[in-house]
Amino acid sequence: MPRKTPLRVLLVEDDPIVAETVRKGLAARQALVRHASDLACAQRALSEERYDAAVFDITLPDGNGLDLVAA
Repeated sequence: MPRKTPLRVLLVEDDPIVAETVRKGLAARQALVRHASDLACAQRALSEERYDAAVFDITLPDGNGLDLVAA
């Protein structure tokens, strides 16, 4: 059964080329993508909105993306 609303995805990636590639791929599937380039931005995004899915880079400038999963 098709979704009635777009999938909301949080993308946490510090490499702009990788982030844009992933964002385009998700957007092509009608997902709404919010991009965060570090843990601080990702934590703020998670406190402001709910997401259906998340894609985390493990190595970020201010920590490890897995720390978000634990939080």
